[in-house]
Amino acid sequence: MVQPKEVVDVSMFWDEWSRCVSSGYQRDQYYRLGKFDNCAKQWNDFKTAGRAKVAKTEEEAKGMLAKTHLYQRKNVSPTAGVIWELKETPGWD
Repeated sequence: MVQPKEVVDVSMFWDEWSRCVSSGYQRDQYYRLGKFDNCAKQWNDFKTAGRAKVAKTEEEAKGMLAKTHLYQRKNVSPTAGVIWELKETPGWD
């Protein structure tokens, strides 16, 4: 059974991989870390999303997606932990 877009949005994973292989992202990675990103995590996530798209049940698909790098990452800022550290409580509170 093909899962609907509300359950598995394959294009979101494709966009993440496309962003990773872009020259701007790779330039930033080289500037921040001194090396290029091989984008293996994003590519594996994309392949997992493809498998989840054709999963037999919605629960199975959601379980597969929950294990992806995209869903497991703790922060969305690429500079957190590299240039600055996240605070438990913001300083302006």
